[in-house]
Amino acid sequence: MKFRKILGRMSAMCEPAWYIFKRSMQLALVLLVCGLLLTVGEPGAAGSYAQLRTSEAIYEVTEAVLLLGALLPVLVEDRQHRR
Repeated sequence: MKFRKILGRMSAMCEPAWYIFKRSMQLALVLLVCGLLLTVGEPGAAGSYAQLRTSEAIYEVTEAVLLLGALLPVLVEDRQHRR
């Protein structure tokens, strides 16, 4: 039941909030794919440690993008409704 309320509220978002949400999800997906490709890269390669550290950093950036992608649309929606 709560899931329907969430979907209903998301479908009623204003255009700028929806744009931020959609683009942040797309960016997070691209970052996760890049991190996965770096993680499953050539094992035993000379730069494998650097690749793992880079993939870890990419995963951390992805978390930040998802956090911003969840918070910014809410702030935009709040600002739109106050006008």
